[in-house]
Amino acid sequence: MTIAPERPAGSLEVGAPRRRKEDARLITGRTNWTDNIVLPGLLHMAILRSPIAHGRLTHIDAARR
Repeated sequence: MTIAPERPAGSLEVGAPRRRKEDARLITGRTNWTDNIVLPGLLHMAILRSPIAHGRLTHIDAARR
């Protein structure tokens, strides 16, 4: 993270623009989050909840789509 320069004691904050301390990659959207990292062989998973309470699974379609 980038460190903002210290302000002199007694400088006014009210009405003055604040300097951004975040890294440029955060501000410009170039940050890697766990949602947008792609690794070789990466798999995806979806979790579904049954609309039927206490229902039983009778079949799972595991065909590749």
